[in-house]
Amino acid sequence: MKSFYFLLIFTIILSACSNLEERHLEWTQKSAKTAIRIEPGIKNLGTIPDTKVVNFDFEIINDSEKILEIFHVRTFCGCTVAKLTDKQVLPGKSTKLTVAFDPRGKSGLNKWEVQIENNITGTPILGLFEANVVRDHYISHPSFSFGEFRKGTPIVRKIWISPREYPEYKIDKWNLELNQSQECFHVDFNEEQYEGFYPEARPATCISLKADPNIPYGKIEGKLILTILVPKPKVLEIPVYATVTKTLATNKEIINMNDVTVHMPIERSIIIYSVEEESLFNINDINISLPFIKVAKVESISKRRYYEIYLEALAYASTPIGNFEAELTIHTNLHDQPTVTIPIQGRVINR
Repeated sequence: MKSFYFLLIFTIILSACSNLEERHLEWTQKSAKTAIRIEPGIKNLGTIPDTKVVNFDFEIINDSEKILEIFHVRTFCGCTVAKLTDKQVLPGKSTKLTVAFDPRGKSGLNKWEVQIENNITGTPILGLFEANVVRDHYISHPSFSFGEFRKGTPIVRKIWISPREYPEYKIDKWNLELNQSQECFHVDFNEEQYEGFYPEARPATCISLKADPNIPYGKIEGKLILTILVPKPKVLEIPVYATVTKTLATNKEIINMNDVTVHMPIERSIIIYSVEEESLFNINDINISLPFIKVAKVESISKRRYYEIYLEALAYASTPIGNFEAELTIHTNLHDQPTVTIPIQGRVINR
């Protein structure tokens, strides 16, 4: 299962994106005082395909009476590469910052930033750019990715298909192959207009996968296989990914202590969390089935939704040498999931 840390990082990035305009306004106000400007402050790339790198320039202008020294240019995505013409800008002069943006894997309206650390402004010079990235392909998304969701949730994922070169295409047949029963999802086909293709909206076949209320727990992987006539038969395989949980989930399916050396403590941690934001819970008690593994501490990362449990294994001379298996049992206050059990494994060694 996905770690809480990935969710936390995603939340931080999302929050940063939502504050770009605020920080740009702050930077604009500061630039008026320091006489250091960047033009344009926000570069709008318009609607671009996801298949071609876009190159553009910022101009950094020094209207101060000091020499501007640029120490570092920072980008926050592997999709962005920035190259500076000059690191030293004399008073009344300017330098060019050339940016190459690779939109592959992006979609929709997004905003990015470039920060230029220097000797005058105190905080980095901030250059923003934005683009509406659309799919330059005959399929709107590379996979049906459901992520992690609670069983019984009416979750749906959609993909649109529209070969631009062959508007008379037909979907001849399809088959859903999964590691679980095919009845995990209901498949529907509808004809409608889709706006996410480059260069403009066009008629497309919308394929919907809806999770069945009785979908089994665990990881579900597979593919939807389509045969499309364009005009000759073309087989298209679209991956399907999903993880179905109860109310509570953990970031690890098993706790691996690895080698536990006698008289040398080793620590591991696991995160238990509620899949849905409104489903809060308390941990009432924690039990471990082996005596040399104990709970070191429990931290609440997010009040009543995320908890990180730290375990410490400390083997003694009397502890049996060799492989071991145990269980961590977490007791909660939820009526529908009063306990969560996670396997523990490892090996005691004596060096």
